[in-house]
Amino acid sequence: SEAFRLAVQQMDLPAAQAALNTRELRTVTFETPIRAYTSAEIAQALMEMDADVVGEYGIRCVCDYIPDNERKFEEEFFAQLEALELTLADQHPYRLLGRNFQVVARKGNR
Repeated sequence: SEAFRLAVQQMDLPAAQAALNTRELRTVTFETPIRAYTSAEIAQALMEMDADVVGEYGIRCVCDYIPDNERKFEEEFFAQLEALELTLADQHPYRLLGRNFQVVARKGNR
């Protein structure tokens, strides 16, 4: 979702275009390079380890795209944002916008 974030939150369309299909990213929090994977790639790896995928969830589907970070500290706004995030986390297509994702699998059900 880096290209989407750059376009929507930062309004940096050339950077968004450049970020398309980029697998190597850099975390701001830890200042370290990371490799991006899709949930489909993670799900495939889990299935190859004899695990069944039982759920896929988007994490931070909206929060990271809101440029006004100060509003996120307002109690009422945060509560509404949290409720929206929880609602969107497993709904297609919104879960696909998550800055991160979670793939839940159960081993040995085959």
